[in-house]
Amino acid sequence: MFETLLDEFMPAEDLREYLKKGVISDSYMADIIFYSPVPVEKKRKALLELEQMDFPEDRKLFKEYWIKYRPSIEEALKLRRTKDAIFIVYEQTIYGDDVDSEEWMHGIFSSYAAAEACIKKDIKEKKDEEDQMSWYEINLWAKGDSDSYVDTCTYYYIDGELVYTEVELGNDFHESCTDGELRIPVSYKPGDILIADRYPFGRKEKFVVLQIGDNRDCCCLQALCKKADGTWEVGAVKHGMIGSIGYPRVSVLYTAKKYEPDLSDSEDTILAKVSEMVAGDEKRGTVIWDEMCCGKNDEELMTILDGIVFSIAEQTADN
Repeated sequence: MFETLLDEFMPAEDLREYLKKGVISDSYMADIIFYSPVPVEKKRKALLELEQMDFPEDRKLFKEYWIKYRPSIEEALKLRRTKDAIFIVYEQTIYGDDVDSEEWMHGIFSSYAAAEACIKKDIKEKKDEEDQMSWYEINLWAKGDSDSYVDTCTYYYIDGELVYTEVELGNDFHESCTDGELRIPVSYKPGDILIADRYPFGRKEKFVVLQIGDNRDCCCLQALCKKADGTWEVGAVKHGMIGSIGYPRVSVLYTAKKYEPDLSDSEDTILAKVSEMVAGDEKRGTVIWDEMCCGKNDEELMTILDGIVFSIAEQTADN
C-alpha cells in the first residue's frame, strides 16, 4: 500500500524492502515521511496523499496525532512571508573528525528570499571545499507585542534544499523533526553490526544490535556503540540515543546497513566479538546490556565481555 512512498522516503534498502513486505500503519508511514531528510515540499505533498488514502481499520493508528504534521509544515512555509521580521542565516560546519559543529553567522536580512539567496551564494562559493560537512539555518524572529522580536521558526538547509522546518514550541502543535527519532519496526536481529551515515549532522556510526524486544516499542531496539570520546555505551536506536549525540540529528535508521567489520581495527574487533557472542540470541544481548551501566573504554569493555564469555562457558559445562 505504501510502496511508492517508501521508495521516496526510506533510503535504507534492507529496511525499505522489509517494510514493504509487512503491514505497517498509517502512523508509521507518516513518521517516516515527516522525519526523513527529504525536501519539505515533497513531504507536504506526500502527507496530503497519505491523509487522502482509504485505510483498512487495522492500519489506522494515532491519526489524530500525525494528521498535524502537514499543517505544521505549512505554517512554517507560510511564516516565510512574515513582513515585520528579521531572518538570520547561520552556517553550521563540522570539520575533519570533529564531533561538534562550528557556527558562523552570515547575516541578518529583512526577507526570507534574501536569506535564502545568501545560502545559495555561499554554497556555490564553497563547492570545491573538502573534508567538511555543512548545513545552514535560517532563524526567523518576528515582531512581538512590544518592541522585542520573538524566535518563531527555524529552517534547515541541506545541500541547498530546505529539508526541515521547526516552528517554535508554544504554538498549537509542533513536533521536533530534528531530534533523531524514528519509531518503526525494523528488519534487524540481535548481533547484527550496522553502519549509518548521520550526514550532514554527524559522522558515520557503527553499532551492534543487542535487543529487538517486541519490535514495536520505542525503546525496544537497543545497541552498543563507541562514542567519539572513546567510550562505549548502549542506547535506544529509535530514540536516536546512540553514539555521539548532538542536535540537530537525523535517525540512523534512514541509512543503516549491514557492516562487515575490519578485524585490523580495534573498534571493529570489539563489534565483531559482541556480534559473535550474541549470535542472534537476545538473552545474551541482554546480559551485555545489563553490564553497560555507564561508559566503558576498550579495555574495560573487553574485561566485561571476557567475563561474560567465561560465565557462558561455565553454564554450558554444567549442563
